[in-house]
Amino acid sequence: SGLPGPAGGAPPAAVVTPDDVDWADSLLFGARIRSGALAASLLGFLQSLEPESGPGPLAGKPAGGFACAPRPQAGSESAMLALNNVLHHGGAVLVPPGYTDSAVFAAGGNPYGTTHSRTAGALPTAQALAAARHQGRRMALAGGRLRREPVGAAVSSDTPLAKEVI
Repeated sequence: SGLPGPAGGAPPAAVVTPDDVDWADSLLFGARIRSGALAASLLGFLQSLEPESGPGPLAGKPAGGFACAPRPQAGSESAMLALNNVLHHGGAVLVPPGYTDSAVFAAGGNPYGTTHSRTAGALPTAQALAAARHQGRRMALAGGRLRREPVGAAVSSDTPLAKEVI
């Protein structure tokens, strides 16, 4: 079919568990969206992380998201905001890309999370990949700064992100 994923010849995606979320220093969640809504599988997984009482594995973790939409302006921003609402409930520290780099504007200007429209092709455009790299650097920086246990090596960055206050 030429599309990524099992039908396109790529291996199936790894299954993420709550233990993986607990282990990670920072988290970026991605999903397909339609009509401004997150994929039900991602929403269900995130809802399963919210404990009945006390903090869950998202508490205090830098987190954000990215998405793929069927067409431009197909609810990308509202889906990212909906993801943020779920992350708030889990106590995550939101780290959006914001308008902190020109790559965000070049990829369509979604300050809540990098998005790609499938009308531009099955795979992300160069602009979307640049925005995703920027978002990933911000997330890694936040994860390093909020790490629960100190590490000896300092976080390095090839962008002014090292000077940002997150």
